[in-house]
Amino acid sequence: MSARPNLMLVHPETGELVEPPACPDCKEKEDVIAGLQRDIRGWSARYAELCRDLNADARTHPEWDTVTRIVGKWRRACRHPKSQMTADRFWLILPFLERHGEDLIDRAIAGAAFDPMTKPRKNGSVQRFDSLELIFRSEGHFESMVNRAPRGQT
Repeated sequence: MSARPNLMLVHPETGELVEPPACPDCKEKEDVIAGLQRDIRGWSARYAELCRDLNADARTHPEWDTVTRIVGKWRRACRHPKSQMTADRFWLILPFLERHGEDLIDRAIAGAAFDPMTKPRKNGSVQRFDSLELIFRSEGHFESMVNRAPRGQT
């Protein structure tokens, strides 16, 4: 497929349609574009392979079942029944699991469920800020959620 549009010129004297003169730099530009498109296809293939490897690594990791259980607890506690366990969520939670353990993560989830930040929407509903991505965004967010957990509960 040619990058050059199908444009025609009208000859001023005869009124016939004629091809526009060839641009001297067009061939060079088309070659550059073709090379860049080839590079993009290559990078896309490498990125897809990297993602495929990360997904496979997550599913075969020894902590996969533990993190899946944690996501299930969060889904029930924060009422997100349609949320799915993904490799991205696994890699997000794993460092916190290794540093803090499952008990403290359970407290953070309880805190997010018990006292989430909320914001009224224009349509009258209330938006709750209790997502996994927010809980595990940073050590500060994680600590804040742990501190929100009700006393005497997990």
